[in-house]
Amino acid sequence: MLSRNKQLLNVQKNMQNCTQCPLATCGRTNVVHGEGDINPDFFLIGEAPGAAEEIEGRPFVGRSGQLLRAILLKLLPPETTYYISNTVKCRPPKNRNPTRKEKTICTMLGIFKEIEIVNPRIIITVGAVALSTVLPSAPPLLKAREIMHLYKGFPLIPALHPAYCLRFPSKKKELEQDILFALKSLQEMKSE
Repeated sequence: MLSRNKQLLNVQKNMQNCTQCPLATCGRTNVVHGEGDINPDFFLIGEAPGAAEEIEGRPFVGRSGQLLRAILLKLLPPETTYYISNTVKCRPPKNRNPTRKEKTICTMLGIFKEIEIVNPRIIITVGAVALSTVLPSAPPLLKAREIMHLYKGFPLIPALHPAYCLRFPSKKKELEQDILFALKSLQEMKSE
C-alpha cells in the first residue's frame, strides 16, 4: 500500500493538469493543493483559492488565510496538527463562489480523496460554501455552528470564514469560539 505522502502526491498529480471543470479554462495560474500534517488532528476545508493563493500555489495565505492561521497559532497548543485545503483547487474568476458543477467535479477528484488519505480526527469546514459542499444536508452555517456533525464517520465542526471576520471585525471572536469548540471536542475525544 502506498504511503499517505505518495497517495497525496498522486491526487495532486492527477489534478495538476485537470481540464474536467470550467475553472481549468478561466485563466488558471496554479492549482492550489492542500498542505500540512498528513496525520492531522484537524482538517480545515475552505471554499476556493483567492488571488494570493493562486499566485503562491498554497491555501489560505491571503488576508483571510493570514487571519485564520494567526487564530490557529494563538489558540491551538503547539502539538496540535492540521492539514488545510479547499473544496475546489482553482480560483474562480473574480473570487465568485464555485458553481455546483465545479464543486462536484473538483471534490470527487480532490478534497474527498484528501480526507480519506489523511484520516483526520476532526474536519473543520471554514465558511458556508465549504459546509454545504461537504455536508449538503447541514443546516445553514449560523445554525450549524458549535454542533458536532458527521461526514462519513468523521466528526465535522463548522466555523465562520475569516473573510467574513475581515468584513465584520466583531465576528472574529465568534470564529475564535468555533476553533475553541473544535479544540475542546478534540480534547474530549483524546481523553475517551
